[in-house]
Amino acid sequence: MKHKLFLALAVTICCSFFSKPFVYYFSYVEENGMEGGKPQKTTAVYQKPKGKVTANDYLISGAKSTLRLKITQTNFIAHPDESTTSLNPSLYISLYKVSSGKTGRILSMTPEGGGPMWLPVNISKVDEYTIRITPGIAMVPGEYVIVDRTTITSEGNYTVWAFGID
Repeated sequence: MKHKLFLALAVTICCSFFSKPFVYYFSYVEENGMEGGKPQKTTAVYQKPKGKVTANDYLISGAKSTLRLKITQTNFIAHPDESTTSLNPSLYISLYKVSSGKTGRILSMTPEGGGPMWLPVNISKVDEYTIRITPGIAMVPGEYVIVDRTTITSEGNYTVWAFGID
């Protein structure tokens, strides 16, 4: 009886942990160092693969992001919610270049967070409630997303923050 009660309690705790994703609130940094606008928060919808694949594809609606940045504005800051402050953000936050079509964008990502269009980032803590995210390599014009892998849903979708560089 005690084992069943313990198991039920453990399952309840695990389910509550996964039902509310951790949340980061992203903003880009203006050239003067001030916090700028927010990237477009949207959903990357999992696309069921046809055959064997090494990376999963996710569809993001719209051919272009509404937020357009200059190459000099590709530094970001993020403010985690209370439940996220103790996590190591470099384990969950990734930057990807996405391919763009006429009606949508495709994010290609492995279950571990890598992928053919994954870009390295430098993540540093400014303080307990602020992190700085800078690209590890030069970025070129195109469409990009920041992915917080803690936001995965039961359907396999992710919350992403999209932006474009002109």
